[in-house]
Amino acid sequence: MKKMGMLAVIIILMAFVTAAQAEVKAGSFSFTPFAGYYVFEGNQDLKNSPIFGLRAGYNFTKNLGLEGYFSYLQTEIQDENHWKPWQNIYSYGIEGLYHFMPEGRFVPFIAICI
Repeated sequence: MKKMGMLAVIIILMAFVTAAQAEVKAGSFSFTPFAGYYVFEGNQDLKNSPIFGLRAGYNFTKNLGLEGYFSYLQTEIQDENHWKPWQNIYSYGIEGLYHFMPEGRFVPFIAICI
């Protein structure tokens, strides 16, 4: 429970930092660390786990950008009634971004995986 409280504090702090610098400008680069919590479906036999990663992007215009991401999580797999510890899961990809209100403090966007 203590870990969940600390995770909530980190997420709230990250939200405030993001909101203060949310304006999108043409020709700008971004580099963003992120953290979260991954909840697997019950039939996957994997324990829920925190996830960490990095995002890096470039905004071609104030509305259009491209972003690459990499994430890592460590979980356990259940196999025949016992848990196998320390299974590492990595993910990566590229997304095209469209920012709806790039001048505001709050910038909603849509991402399309390429």
